[in-house]
Amino acid sequence: MAGVSAATGAISSILIKLAGLLNGEYKLLKGVRKEIEFLQRELGTMEALLQKLADKEVLDPMERNCRDNIRELSFDLEDCIDHFMHHLGSGDEQSGFMKRTLRRLKKLRVRHQIAGQIQDLKDRVTQERDRLKLLDNCTSSSETVHIDPRVPALYTNTRDLVAIEEQRDKIVGLLMEEKVELKVVSIVGCGGLGKTTLAMEVYNKIKGDFQCHASVSVSRTLDLEKLLRDMLYQIDSHAHQQSERWEKDQLRCKLRELLMAKRYIIVVDDIWSTQHWEFVKSSLPDNDNCSRIITTTRIREVAESCCSSPGDEIHKMAPLKDADSEKLFCKRVFGSDNHCPPQLEEVSKRILKKCGGLPLAIITIASLLVHKPLIKEQWENVLDSIGSAVKKGTKLDDVKNILYLSYCDLPYILKTCLLYLSTYPEDDFIDRKNLVLKWIAEGFITEQRGQKLEQTAENYLNELVNRSFIEPGPYDYDGKPRFFRVHDIMLDLIIELASEQNFVTIIHAQSECNAKPDRARRLSLQSNRGKHPVKQVAMKFRSHIRSVSTFGRINQIPYLGGCKALRVLDFDNCPWLENHHIRNIGDLVQLKYLRLSGARITELPHEIGCLQYLETLDVRYCHGLRQLPSAMVRLLKLVRLYVSPGAILPDEVGNMQSLEELSGAFNCHNPDIFVEHLVKLTKLRDLDIGYGFLVENCNNKERCNKIFVPSLCELGRHCLRRLAIGCELPILDLVMSSGSLADLKGLTMHKYDRVTRLPKGMASLVNLIELKMKAVITIGKEDIHSLAGLPVLHHLYLDMSEGLKEMVVVGRQGFPLLENLFMCSRNGSCKGLLFEPGAMPALQTLEICYNAKVLSSTYGSANGGIGHLSNLRDLSVTICCREATAADVEAAEHGIRSATSLLPNCSSITIERWFENEMVKEHDNSHCAGEEEK
Repeated sequence: MAGVSAATGAISSILIKLAGLLNGEYKLLKGVRKEIEFLQRELGTMEALLQKLADKEVLDPMERNCRDNIRELSFDLEDCIDHFMHHLGSGDEQSGFMKRTLRRLKKLRVRHQIAGQIQDLKDRVTQERDRLKLLDNCTSSSETVHIDPRVPALYTNTRDLVAIEEQRDKIVGLLMEEKVELKVVSIVGCGGLGKTTLAMEVYNKIKGDFQCHASVSVSRTLDLEKLLRDMLYQIDSHAHQQSERWEKDQLRCKLRELLMAKRYIIVVDDIWSTQHWEFVKSSLPDNDNCSRIITTTRIREVAESCCSSPGDEIHKMAPLKDADSEKLFCKRVFGSDNHCPPQLEEVSKRILKKCGGLPLAIITIASLLVHKPLIKEQWENVLDSIGSAVKKGTKLDDVKNILYLSYCDLPYILKTCLLYLSTYPEDDFIDRKNLVLKWIAEGFITEQRGQKLEQTAENYLNELVNRSFIEPGPYDYDGKPRFFRVHDIMLDLIIELASEQNFVTIIHAQSECNAKPDRARRLSLQSNRGKHPVKQVAMKFRSHIRSVSTFGRINQIPYLGGCKALRVLDFDNCPWLENHHIRNIGDLVQLKYLRLSGARITELPHEIGCLQYLETLDVRYCHGLRQLPSAMVRLLKLVRLYVSPGAILPDEVGNMQSLEELSGAFNCHNPDIFVEHLVKLTKLRDLDIGYGFLVENCNNKERCNKIFVPSLCELGRHCLRRLAIGCELPILDLVMSSGSLADLKGLTMHKYDRVTRLPKGMASLVNLIELKMKAVITIGKEDIHSLAGLPVLHHLYLDMSEGLKEMVVVGRQGFPLLENLFMCSRNGSCKGLLFEPGAMPALQTLEICYNAKVLSSTYGSANGGIGHLSNLRDLSVTICCREATAADVEAAEHGIRSATSLLPNCSSITIERWFENEMVKEHDNSHCAGEEEK
C-alpha cells in the first residue's frame, strides 16, 4: 500500500485511516459512518484515475486541473481526519470525574465540528466525481507522436565531437581483442552524456570488420516485434521482405539462423530494464565467432545484467572535463576550439558550470547562443533563463525533454522522492540520512516485505543513483554515501515539475515565490534576505503546510502557531533562530521530524512532550542549549535523538523505549539513574556516549561503573551495532573482554583517557567494519598486529599525538579487506609502517605520516614500500622534516612519487611538509653523526 505521493496525493493514506474509523476504534455520530463509507468508495475510484493519469507523459488542461483538484482535496481530507483522531484518540480514563466530564463535552463538540467538515468535504468529492464523468467522456486514446529526442545523436557530425576519441578508442580496443566468445560492452550514464553518440562512433569505426551489423533502439516502451524487424532489415533485407506476417518467435528464430555462422556486431541502444535486455539477448546467438554487442543504458543494474558473462565490460561515461567542455562550447558557438571574446569569458565559464560537463546540455545552450549577438548582457540573460524554468520553444527544451523521458519512466513513489529534492538549493550537498528521515516523516515511505522504513527509503535512494538522477558523494564505513548532489539542469527540471504540481513552494532571494494562490503544502526557504514576505506566506497557508525547510542564513523565521498539519520542521543553519520562535512547538501535533540549529537556542519548551508522533529530534548544533526538558521522556515514539554534547539529558531516558539512535549523551543530572535507565533501551542500534564525562562529578563512581558495564554489554547482546564512547581504558577492557559486542560494526573512541594501547579483547570484534581512535597517545607493534587480525575491517582511523612506538612491518597476512587507512602523528615523530609485497591488497585510500630522517635511515628505502599497495587509488603523505636534511626530505618525496608512478590505479597523490623550519643543514647533520660515532 502506497503512502503519500506526488501522483495520488494522500489518498492511499486516507483509505487506511478511514478503515480505522469504520472499525469502531473511534466513536462516530449517527450518520457520519455513512458519509465515511461514501468517501471510501469515491476515493478508491479517484485513486485509480490518478494512477492512470500519472502514467501519461503529457496531460491536457482538463486532466491537469482534475488531478490537481483531487490531490488538494485528499490533503484537506487527511488533515481533517488527523485532527479528529488526535482529539478523540487519547485521554486518561483514570482522571477525576470533573476532568472526565469536561473532556467528554469537549469531544462531543469536536465530533459535531468533524461531522460538519466531513459533510463539506463530501460535497467537494461529489463535485469532483461529476467532473470525472465529464473527463471520461472527453478523453481520447490518441496521442501526438513526437520525434524521439535521441534520434539526432545518430546523425551527429563527427568533426563537432570533443573528447570522444579516447573513449571511442578504448571501447574499440575492448571489442577488437582476440576473444572468440561473444562479448558485450555496456555504456552507462545519465541522459545527455552522449552514450548513443559514443556507441555509434565505435560502431561506425569497426562495423566494416564484421560480416553482419545492425543498430537498434529499445526505448522506454519496448516494441519487441518492431525492434526485431528493424534488426532483420539491416542484416538481410530480402528476409525482411518475407517477414511481413511473421510473429515475434518467427522473427527471433530467423535472426538466430542468419547470425549463427556469422561474425556480427549489434548496437542495442537505450535499454530501460533487465527484462527488455533478456528479450533482445534471446535473439542473438553466442556463436564463438568473435561477435560483439554494444549496449547503452541509464541504469547501472541494466548494465550489470548486460555484462553478466566473464570478459564483458561496463564503460561508465563521465561528464566532460572543464577544458573539454570549453572546447566543445567554443567550437559550437565560435567555430573554433578556443576563440572566446574577452568580454564573454567570465559569463561563458558560469554557463558551462551550469551545464556540468553534459555534452548535450553544452551543445543545446551553445546552439541557442549562436544566434545571439556577442553582448555580455544578452548572454547573462541566457544564463538567468537556465536557472529559472526552462523557456518553452527554445533549444534548452532538447535537454529537458531527454531528462523528462527518464523522469516519466520512474514508478510513482520514485517520482515523489525525486520531486522532494526540489526543496534543496542548487549545488547543495544533500545529507543522505536527513533526506531519508524526511521522506519517512512526509509519509512517502511504507514498509515493504518486512523491511524497516529506512531500508526501503535507502533502496529508493539507490535506485535514483542507479538511474543517474543523483550523484553520490563520499561513502561511510557501511558502504552508504554520506552526501548526494543533483545536476543543475536536472534540478531545474525537478523544480519546474514540483512547482507545476504544487508539490513544493520555494522562497528564494533571487526569485519570486512560486506559491499557488490558494495554498502551499511544503515550504523551502532559501537564503532569504527580506525580499519576500516569508512570515505572511507561512501565516496564510499555516493550516495546510506539511513541511518547512530552511537553507542558508534565513533572517525571517515563520510563525509556527496553528501549523497543525506540519510533519517536517527543519531549521538548518539558522543563526537568528531564538527561543521565542519555537515557543508554540507544542501545537505541531502531527510533527515527526524536528531539526533545530543555532547558538541562540538555549532551551526547548516543556510542551515538546506533547509531540506524540515525533520520531526524530536533532539539536546537535544548538550549542547554547543547556538542557532538555524532563517532559522529553513522554515521547514514546521517538526513534532518534541527537543532542549537543553540552546539553543535560533527562535521567529517565529508559522511558523512551522506541529509541534506536542516541547521540551526545555526555551530561545528565543523576548518573546513577541515567545508567540504570540505559539498559531499558533494548532497541538501541547507535550509541554515542561520553561516559567518562557523565560520571566525572558522581559521588559514587564505582557504583556507576558496576551498573554501566553490564548495561552496555546487555545492549550489545540486543541491537547495538555502532558505539562511540569516551571513558577510562579499564572500562573498555571490561566491556570488550566480555565478548558481548561481537556484532559491533563501528567503534569510535573519543578523547578522554591517556590511551597508550588497544583495549583488551579487541579480537572479539569479528564484525567490526570501522574503527576510529581519536587523540590516542601511542600504540605499538602488538596493537597493529591485533588490528590486522580483524577479518572484515574496512576503515581504520588512528589519530596519535606521539605516533607509533616503533616501525611496524605489514606483510601479506592481515588487513585482508582494509580499504581506507588514516594514520597521523601530530608531533611528527611517527615511525610509520613498512609495506611488504602483497600487503593490504584491498587498500584504496591511504593518509599517512612519515619522518623523512627515519624513512631513509630505518626503512632502507625512501618510500616505505608504498609501491607494494597494488590497489591504491588516493595517497596523501605528510613528510615530517624535523631533524632531517633537505636531501632526506627530497629523497623521501622522490621515492614516494617514483613508487606510486608504477601503481596502475593511483590517480591522486598529495605530499605535504610539516615542521619544515626545523630541518637541519647538511654540515649540522654530519657533526651530529660524528658525535654519535664517538
